[in-house]
Amino acid sequence: MKNNKLSTQFLINYILLFLLICFLIFITYIYFTSSLVSLEEKSQLDVDKFIDDYYNYSLSYAYNSQPLSDKDYIEVIDESYTILESINSPNKKGYVYSAKEYSAKFFNSLNPAYIMLDIENSSNFILIYLEPITISNSMILKILLFFIVIFIIAIICFTKYSTQKIIFPIQKILQGVKQIANGNYDTKIEFDSSNELDDLKNTLNTLCTNLKNEIALKEKSNIAQKHLIRNISHDLKTPLTNIVGYSEFALLDLSNVNETKNLLEIIHSNGLLADKLILELSELSILESNILFDTSKHNLCEFMRKFIIKYLPIFEVENINYNIVIPDTPIWVELNTSKFERALNNIIHNSIKYNKNNFSIEISLVANKNNAILSIKDSGIGVSNEFAPYIFEAFSREDLSRNNLVKGSGIGLSITKKYIELHGGNISLDETNLNGCKFDISLPIV
Repeated sequence: MKNNKLSTQFLINYILLFLLICFLIFITYIYFTSSLVSLEEKSQLDVDKFIDDYYNYSLSYAYNSQPLSDKDYIEVIDESYTILESINSPNKKGYVYSAKEYSAKFFNSLNPAYIMLDIENSSNFILIYLEPITISNSMILKILLFFIVIFIIAIICFTKYSTQKIIFPIQKILQGVKQIANGNYDTKIEFDSSNELDDLKNTLNTLCTNLKNEIALKEKSNIAQKHLIRNISHDLKTPLTNIVGYSEFALLDLSNVNETKNLLEIIHSNGLLADKLILELSELSILESNILFDTSKHNLCEFMRKFIIKYLPIFEVENINYNIVIPDTPIWVELNTSKFERALNNIIHNSIKYNKNNFSIEISLVANKNNAILSIKDSGIGVSNEFAPYIFEAFSREDLSRNNLVKGSGIGLSITKKYIELHGGNISLDETNLNGCKFDISLPIV
């Protein structure tokens, strides 16, 4: 799951650490208790021989026959807790233990240690006191070393687990951030996690991808800007040079009225060309700012019928064959009619301007579930595969495949594309069409 919080992971680590310490203490206790010997093993007391010697000989004989120290003692006690016999005991014969003293001494105390032996066919019993077992310094050191060793092993295992869950992802993130800071935007941080570190990883990877795309777009924009400036300079230079040259030539001889008139007409034509280029640049600049315009609901079928009627006389004069397919069923879209007509005009004008007579134009409109698809196709010279990807870029012209007697600004289709996009639609060149050009315009149906 991806919903585990980092705080939950820390809590799990703390719980595991606590359980680990408890486990180590338990293991150390087991090791410690296994290192201790019983009272009988400590004193090497032979209980069976002790009982036989007591029965066959005496308490004193039984005492002396065992490897007991001078701090050990023996008492024979009856059922009323009265000492009947004793060897080396601090309590003399006849001493009577109270019930409280007896219980506290023989049942609740862990130190000193006692061994109780029943006497056969009697209610009396023998109490043997053995000096308490003491833990030597060497045993303490041995137990301490054992605890340290298993503690180190456990900490290494715990650290490896924590590293895989927390430290390792943080190291990966840090390495990735350093790569990004050094300008390596192809960096991709990779690790498996199920907490906030995974979210941080995905955020950084997304940030890196966005930075890479932004830089690529900026570089592309800079190249396009340089290309635009170069083309503007070139396209304005031609008419302005003509205006200056022909005006200077006209000033040389103003007496020849007919020659002067011809020169003024050329100057006027170049002035109009420069003016048109400047107006189109201004229009494109406004559209690049994504300034919205008012739209209203229109029947696209009816709009297209009225639009096409305006071109029928031109088609007849230019001897252009045409085929129009517009459905009777209304297709409703949001339009700014003047802006959309401007976009379509650029496509139709290009077909007429760049193609010879006896070509055809086909205009069709269909509706699918969500969009209206308007197709405009001509059977003209078309465009090359190399130029097709750049056809909607400003100042894009394929002069070698066009009629060299006709020059365009190369801005018209850029304006068309922006107008259609500002209507919420898109336009594309059908590169699979091998005969002429086919433009597909998609608009959302309302």
